[in-house]
Amino acid sequence: MLNNPENATDHEAHGRIDQCLRQLSMGEDVEIFSEIYDYYAGRVLTLLHSRGIQSVDAEHYMQDIMLQVWRSARLYDANTVSSSTWIFGLARDYLLENVRGEPRVECDFASQSDTLCSGRPTNAV
Repeated sequence: MLNNPENATDHEAHGRIDQCLRQLSMGEDVEIFSEIYDYYAGRVLTLLHSRGIQSVDAEHYMQDIMLQVWRSARLYDANTVSSSTWIFGLARDYLLENVRGEPRVECDFASQSDTLCSGRPTNAV
């Protein structure tokens, strides 16, 4: 178990999470999933925020994505892909399937006006 992932090197942490995901792929284990969740939930949330998804929605989407990791773990094959590639692939697929059509509010932070956000939807995700 990664007692303090911040103190582990990236290589050690990724290796440990790859091992956890391999173990999870062999059967449901809440403790193993908890370790994966602790390591990746914040990273997935950061990805969602970088795509312009608001905090409340991003938290909900992150929970859905991590639930998908739990449900799909048996499909993970460590011989073909790393855990990070696999999990972020699930996140990308989730975004494409569930978020793509939702409009975003367009903000102009360079504007000198009192209203920074125009409220006009954009198509970007």
